[in-house]
Amino acid sequence: TLLELAGGEVPAFVQGQSFAGVLRGEPGPRRGEVFAEKNYHDQYDPIRAIRTDRYAYIRNLQPGTPPRLSGDIERSPSRRGLGADHFRARPGEELYDLHEDPWQQRNLADDASYAPVKADLAARLTQWMDETNDPALAGPVVAPSGTLDAGSVTR
Repeated sequence: TLLELAGGEVPAFVQGQSFAGVLRGEPGPRRGEVFAEKNYHDQYDPIRAIRTDRYAYIRNLQPGTPPRLSGDIERSPSRRGLGADHFRARPGEELYDLHEDPWQQRNLADDASYAPVKADLAARLTQWMDETNDPALAGPVVAPSGTLDAGSVTR
């Protein structure tokens, strides 16, 4: 978006769609899905996801671990308000029907009636990971400096 507005050339490796037209009052681009990835915040917490208008599919690349929050959030009143149930160990996959369960409380990943939906979203996510040369495909991602896992952060 910024490159287009500045009159620059967008390199071929840059993904996404420009929203420059939206800023000029034109109708915006419409996508069928949004992809997301996280490797680190304060600690290693690798997650990949795809979200459509109807479903959210999440692949936890380190299943069996509870969600990891940054220290400032962990010590906050907001965190205490979440209670303990929110911090159970994560499964390998999560699937939510956003029309029926907008708060994503009921994981449908093991529900056989949703197997075709899960397979489709999982395949699309894997394809996106391949297309973007996701480093997680080769194994754990090296910790950037400044993360707790890199050992350089003090509190």
